[in-house]
Amino acid sequence: MPPPTADNGPLSWGRALFRYETAWMVFLLLAFILSNGFWPRISIWLTTVVGVPTTSLVISQAMPFLSTPFWGGLGGTIGATLEPWYHIRAPHSTAV
Repeated sequence: MPPPTADNGPLSWGRALFRYETAWMVFLLLAFILSNGFWPRISIWLTTVVGVPTTSLVISQAMPFLSTPFWGGLGGTIGATLEPWYHIRAPHSTAV
């Protein structure tokens, strides 16, 4: 592969950037799905670590707190995937 220049830069590293962002997107989505699926086991583990009953506010608010980074990361990767539409396009493209 030729080194990136002003003419072929987007074509040479744009695909690699897209694969990188897609891998993060899949990882974060899978982490969110698995954290929801295994929440009963996670909550039991959390009660033993923290030492509070399962009806505690700490346990009931743990899942929304833990899912926030997953949703934020997923939104960030979607935004980063869509951003090259404006910045990494072929010079002959006339789309805005």
